[in-house]
Amino acid sequence: MEKVDIKKARNNRINKIIDSIGKKIIIDYMKEWEKQGKISKIPFAHLAKKLKSKGYDFDSKAICDYWWNVLDPRLNHEPFSQEEKNYIYEKAGKYQKTNNKIQWTNLQAEMKMKFGKFHSQNDLKNIWYNKKRKLKAKNRVKIVLSIPDSKDEYVDELEHEDESEYVDELEHENESEYENEYVDELEHEIEYEIEQDKRSIQFMLELFN
Repeated sequence: MEKVDIKKARNNRINKIIDSIGKKIIIDYMKEWEKQGKISKIPFAHLAKKLKSKGYDFDSKAICDYWWNVLDPRLNHEPFSQEEKNYIYEKAGKYQKTNNKIQWTNLQAEMKMKFGKFHSQNDLKNIWYNKKRKLKAKNRVKIVLSIPDSKDEYVDELEHEDESEYVDELEHENESEYENEYVDELEHEIEYEIEQDKRSIQFMLELFN
């Protein structure tokens, strides 16, 4: 088995370091989980434990993100067509105007119905925010170009600033979306860990009595 870089694993770069054996463990486990009706509320906590017994060290949150955005067999990783991008711009824009928040789960399902492709929510967000960033940069550059002198300096500064804002905004939304979508699962994992600690303490008490 390939040696796993634990430090990188903890930074959730699973896709770059996990080998085919590790991927198969995850896929087989998730297939069985779905087959059994998704009874377990902490599948990724159990999966992290199973992987650790095989020499991998990934936390449950990283595995969860890796599954839903990379490894899930339903996901389509092909480049988006212009028609698909336009659909995302239109639908995401409507969601934002109506609810002041984009319903990415709904948009993901609508894309599947419209185009027959199941894209990850992260991919949908990347398309939307990339377009948003470009439009914002274009408008700001137009303003800068009307200012005499130091145009190049202003353009470079604004483009760099806008890119930083885009990254911060996307990371913030990803964190928020993650918390909303997986909060129940994380709560169950905490309860599970507490229960495990209680059992360990009880065992030690019985051992010394």
